[in-house]
Amino acid sequence: MEQLVLQLYLSYGAYRDGKEKKISMGYLLLGLFLGICFLISRIVFEKEKTDYKILIFSLLPGMVFLLYHFINSEAIGMGDGLLLCILGIWCTDKVWKLWYTSLLFFSIYGIFMATIKRISIKSKIPYFPFLWLANLLYMGVGYG
Repeated sequence: MEQLVLQLYLSYGAYRDGKEKKISMGYLLLGLFLGICFLISRIVFEKEKTDYKILIFSLLPGMVFLLYHFINSEAIGMGDGLLLCILGIWCTDKVWKLWYTSLLFFSIYGIFMATIKRISIKSKIPYFPFLWLANLLYMGVGYG
């Protein structure tokens, strides 16, 4: 159930980010609320032991993006960093795999589009769709 809700959340967010090239704060707050609800349900109902060190460690990809946004706000949006923090709460240790895979997809896309001269180095590319694609890959093959 949780994976289905996450997939629906990411697919709609990827669509909106691809269309508007920005993520609304309300949408990010919805994701934060859902992530915290699922985390609490795993702790309370499934009696899952939560290692808070892993939870804090899972916030690092988002923190890296947020730090980079504050250093160079033109390079990356704040919504991408917040989304990765939300996914860190939602997916805990799986967020690292999602981050690496989405960056790989993002890089391949950017290099391909630059090669065929469809984008320049200054072009803005939405990141949300690549996180959705990475999650879809892991959900589809059962890896993660």
